[in-house]
Amino acid sequence: PRCSGAPDDPVIDPANWSDAPRTFRSKVALAKYELIASILTLPPDVKFKLVFYSHMVWQWPENGGLLEATPENKNAAVDRVLSQRFTVGTQITEGLEAAWNTPDLQAMFVLSDGKPFRSRIMDPNEVARYAGDVCRRKNIVINSICYNSLVGYQNERGPAPHSPLMPALARETNGHMISTDSCPS
Repeated sequence: PRCSGAPDDPVIDPANWSDAPRTFRSKVALAKYELIASILTLPPDVKFKLVFYSHMVWQWPENGGLLEATPENKNAAVDRVLSQRFTVGTQITEGLEAAWNTPDLQAMFVLSDGKPFRSRIMDPNEVARYAGDVCRRKNIVINSICYNSLVGYQNERGPAPHSPLMPALARETNGHMISTDSCPS
């Protein structure tokens, strides 16, 4: 999907959303799809940046600033998402902290399975409380996008239990919870 310069052009085909559960073979592919869809639907009066977290944290643009949601910047962001590689790890605390250091930040969209791994704070409820404290002080809202069952996330005992982190992040910061599957809300 690419962004068009015409304001009335559709930027993403809504029919593709219903195919998502059958077409993605990994959590990363699903997360990239959700992020690209979010980027492409940003209105032109919004400023944005990307913060990726896996085994480490990356920001785009690399100077950490915000970009206007022009068609050119959205296309560049889509290219960056598509080229981003991840390894094992969910350093969500460090990713949140990198985003919080952005001047004039008002809202965040956090995509995750909600299972911190190799993160400074590992307990999901503790991460949510910490995020709530910081976001209330800085007046930032977190909208969380949760995924995992769409891609068969499971262990040897069957489907993995859902983490309370993603709904708690939204609740603690007066944001919204968006579930791409059966995460609790």
